[in-house]
Amino acid sequence: MRDGFKGVALAAAVVLGVGLAAAPAHAQSGGKQDYGIGFGVKGGLLFSSLDFGENDDFLKNKTGFTGGLFIGGNRGGLLGVELDLLYAEKGAKTRSNDEDFEIKVLQVPILLRLNAGTHSRAGINVYGLVGPAIDFRLDTKFRGIDIVDSTEGYDVNLVFGGGIESTRFLAEVRYNHGLRNISKDVSGSDEIKTRSVAALIGVRFN
Repeated sequence: MRDGFKGVALAAAVVLGVGLAAAPAHAQSGGKQDYGIGFGVKGGLLFSSLDFGENDDFLKNKTGFTGGLFIGGNRGGLLGVELDLLYAEKGAKTRSNDEDFEIKVLQVPILLRLNAGTHSRAGINVYGLVGPAIDFRLDTKFRGIDIVDSTEGYDVNLVFGGGIESTRFLAEVRYNHGLRNISKDVSGSDEIKTRSVAALIGVRFN
């Protein structure tokens, strides 16, 4: 567990360092920009699955919800850092009878954001995102039965994606690649990792 947190902390430190170093340099370049620390809300559908290695033929994708708050992003600069606080419903369904494997988490991504296009709020901005995230487990069930004791309390993800933003509105797509085995049964056949794609819309308040 300590190694997992150390890896995420190191990746987050790199993201923060690059974003904070690049933002002032770009701000000094002149040009009309939209300054300030942005914050807002975003939410949408989460299309998720579980990777059981060679033993995942009995599963199919599950559609859930994800949404919450975001802060940062440096809308007026070339590079920025975005911190999110998101509720997410992950998991999968069995192919035979649609029984649910449900995982509800609080996800905290720290993402490097690369902005392209106009830096004015009135224009259109296209951006890319990449960085680490931690999922803190809230609940885990299979066939409606609580299996919290059989799964790990947190997951580590690599997140990357992109979006488009105009005025105060944005649309975004993200891919979340789980890096950690969330099963406490560590044999090869019982390894479980999360995979998901999010389609989000959002509103920026400033």
